[in-house]
Amino acid sequence: MAAKTDKEKLKGIAKEKKERRSRLKKNRISGGLKRRVAAEKVLSVLWLFAAAYIYLRTDSFVGPALISGAVVLYAALLILGSLSGKKLAVSIDTDARMEKDQGGTARIRIRNGSRTPVLKGYLLLATDNVLTGEKKEMEVPFSVGGHGAAEQVVDLKSSRCGKVLIETKAAFVTVPLCLRCVIREAEAKAAAVVMPGIAEIETEESSREALDMESFRYSQVKKGTDPSETFNLREYQPGDSVKRIHWKLTYKTGDVMIKEASYPIYNSMLLLLETSCRDRESLKPEWMDAMAEAMMSVASALTDRGVSYEVGIYDNGEGKLFLKRIDSEDDLWAAAGSILGARRAAAQTDAVTRFREEFSGQPFAHMVYVTAGKEEADFSAFSGESVISVLRCGAKGITEGEITEYGFLPETWEQDLEYIRI
Repeated sequence: MAAKTDKEKLKGIAKEKKERRSRLKKNRISGGLKRRVAAEKVLSVLWLFAAAYIYLRTDSFVGPALISGAVVLYAALLILGSLSGKKLAVSIDTDARMEKDQGGTARIRIRNGSRTPVLKGYLLLATDNVLTGEKKEMEVPFSVGGHGAAEQVVDLKSSRCGKVLIETKAAFVTVPLCLRCVIREAEAKAAAVVMPGIAEIETEESSREALDMESFRYSQVKKGTDPSETFNLREYQPGDSVKRIHWKLTYKTGDVMIKEASYPIYNSMLLLLETSCRDRESLKPEWMDAMAEAMMSVASALTDRGVSYEVGIYDNGEGKLFLKRIDSEDDLWAAAGSILGARRAAAQTDAVTRFREEFSGQPFAHMVYVTAGKEEADFSAFSGESVISVLRCGAKGITEGEITEYGFLPETWEQDLEYIRI
């Protein structure tokens, strides 16, 4: 049994190595680096031809010296290229938060665990703004001595908010004249949140009073989990919590009586940001950026007025709906990473449907839905229970009715949403 276990472990190790090699093969270098490599290879061939020409056309000792020197040099470079970069370890340290257009830095540390130096290498670096879908790839040049360390600083700058994932996928290791080029393992990850711009948005004076968390309405036919209001009184049953015993009534009646908690119908305000659109056009980076800034600006305005609310966003990467209650400015900025780090995707199910399916027992007094393009959500389940406001990117003007829509454009969203009745 032990031998079989060891055999399975060996198979697992072999499979893991095979998968790593497969991942390495998938890495590609940019066209610019390919051209530089090709140019150096051509130069090495021309050098060899020049040495051969001198050797054949002259009787001087220079010709044989050049030929033998070139052969020895090329052989040494080939051996060096085969050995270098086998034990690279990479780590990335970056600013946790950055401002739009101001940028920040990523400090990439490379350690070489081998005696063989890396004379010439390029880290294959990729950045991915998960909220807007913008991706970039670049090569970061480096060199590091045997058993040595090096550090490279990369400037990061983004004109759009969101969570930016920074990843080194591999290292392209070569030598002078690029006679030997190999892809080595050098994986590392980090993340930085590019904070949105916050605009001054005016909300109605009645927002504070209308959405006061103390002014819940409770269901008369359904019990819930809110202990601050009693739904019903009944006799004790096995499994009931001692904390729910109504001691005064128990003393009067002589029977152990239990308080059943109430079910709140209204639960303040919900801000819901759409990241799953059926139309890919609605997921344009500039639209997602404006939507996130609009939502965060409304949230900031409500926080300044002392209104408690919840923010919701579906993360297509994690496959779950994030819901967070906000009672203060600290709560809002603590939740910013999750809000801006939700991955967008083209999908048939919108955020309103997901919320209805996952949190059907939590209707809100006021729902603010931030979306884009022509995406339409089904609010029928909240009819008569919630006031609905839609902030729609890619549209213009205000449409009033059972559902009030405020249109805004990415380039003028601050002016378009300067005053909204929320």
